Amino acid sequence: AVTEADQAFTVKDAESSGVIISHTALSIAAGGSGEYTVSLTQAPATGETVTVTIASTGLISYNPLTVELTASNWEAGESVTLSPLAQATGTIAVSHTVTSSAAADDTEFDTATASNVTVTVVSN
Repeated sequence: AVTEADQAFTVKDAESSGVIISHTALSIAAGGSGEYTVSLTQAPATGETVTVTIASTGLISYNPLTVELTASNWEAGESVTLSPLAQATGTIAVSHTVTSSAAADDTEFDTATASNVTVTVVSN
C-alpha cells in the first residue's frame, strides 16, 4: 500500500511560471538611482537556471545586467540598480529577455516573459 509518507512530489502549473518585476515604473532624479527586484512566480526545477537579461538602452547603467534565478533564490529574487547617465532625459523603457537552462523535458519557463520597466528621469 502507498501512503503519504511513501510519496513526495511537487505540482507545478506551467501557465503560472513567470517573472515578477517589483516596480514597472520608476521616477529617478538626474544623477540619482533607483532599484527594482526580479523574482519568479514559482521555483524552477532543481538544476534549472532562469536568466533575465536587461536590454541596455545606452541611457541608463544597470547593475547587474543579468539576473540568474534558481531554486535557492527564486522567491527573494535579485535587485537591479538603475542609474541614468548624464544625457538621459524624459521617459525610457527598459525591456527584459527571459531564458532558461532547463533540461529538454522541463519547459515550464520557456515561454515566460517579464514586464518592461518605465523609467522617468526627473531633472533636479
